[in-house]
Amino acid sequence: MRLLLLFSLFLFLKNDTHNRANFNAIDLTDDGIVMVGQSGSQLTLVDTRRIKAIDKYTFPKGGRLENVRISGDGNHVFWTLDWQLYYAPVKNGKIGEMQPLNVGRAWLDLEVNYDGTAALVSVDYPDHYADNTRQCSPGKRLIMKILRDGRKFKYSLLNPTERSCQWLNYAELMPDGTIIYEFTDGYDDSKFHLYEAIPDGDSDWGYRKIGADKDRFAWQSMTNDGRFLTYQCSLYLNSKDNSGKWTIREDILPDHDYCAGPWWAAISPDGTKVVWLRYLRDDNQQITQSDFMITENIGGQWTTPRVLLESFGTNNRFPQIKTCRISNSNFSFATWGGEVYLIRLNGDSDVIKVEDL
Repeated sequence: MRLLLLFSLFLFLKNDTHNRANFNAIDLTDDGIVMVGQSGSQLTLVDTRRIKAIDKYTFPKGGRLENVRISGDGNHVFWTLDWQLYYAPVKNGKIGEMQPLNVGRAWLDLEVNYDGTAALVSVDYPDHYADNTRQCSPGKRLIMKILRDGRKFKYSLLNPTERSCQWLNYAELMPDGTIIYEFTDGYDDSKFHLYEAIPDGDSDWGYRKIGADKDRFAWQSMTNDGRFLTYQCSLYLNSKDNSGKWTIREDILPDHDYCAGPWWAAISPDGTKVVWLRYLRDDNQQITQSDFMITENIGGQWTTPRVLLESFGTNNRFPQIKTCRISNSNFSFATWGGEVYLIRLNGDSDVIKVEDL
């Protein structure tokens, strides 16, 4: 059965170019019933149970630099296009009136909480030049927290004394309103670390280091109860102790004899499922195969990882993935070619191509 699924997937990727969903960015509601997909010209809401379009919103013109998030309850959508951030409510499966949010050059990082009352977006600043030479691009990157009250928005910029060639990346919004993020210094790699930013007021933030040295955030790293997933070679689930300190770091792959891969790892909103791209390497450390793997937390224990999809993501077999998202019931990913696939996690794990929308 698995060989048949893999062969079918290979034929889809190799030969079928019509009727593709062709999404460059995707997201899922927490229950996994609705997917939102973004292309350069439109947003599409998809019923994942039937793989049918619910509604489409077409932009006046196409664009690039797409990113999209739908709130966990499915009632709010935020997206970027050509450096701009937009918002629209969703009611009865219909995308409402689009509203531009003038936050600056937004694109790379975008996260939204469960009910759409808070969002995070990264804001890029112009390239930094010195002696007529470009030193870094963007000049710096900061994180903006957005609070929504109906159609009114309040903005707070996270800015712990950043200078040029310093970047705040991969921010996640905690349930208590704090923010966790990666800090990168373009001049000093040793300063890389994970931080927690604590709001002291409307625009002033305190911050402190969290996590282990060299830990990086997974692609989808936050659970609804405030834990977050990081990776080095293994995958680690981080949580606070009773005193509120980040001292608990659980290795969910304690017996691994391989590297988990890059940041293509995702934890479900309820924290019970983790899917990641495992890399297998030869003696020269060249990637020979990559598989989507899954482990589940059952009765407080992580199950032995199993293969969800074999031989995916390597240059010599299939296109590279561009993004992936997980819900409490399914996992979806998009390739650089625009193909989008869905795998149900509570059923037979069939690979479903999202097309004919």
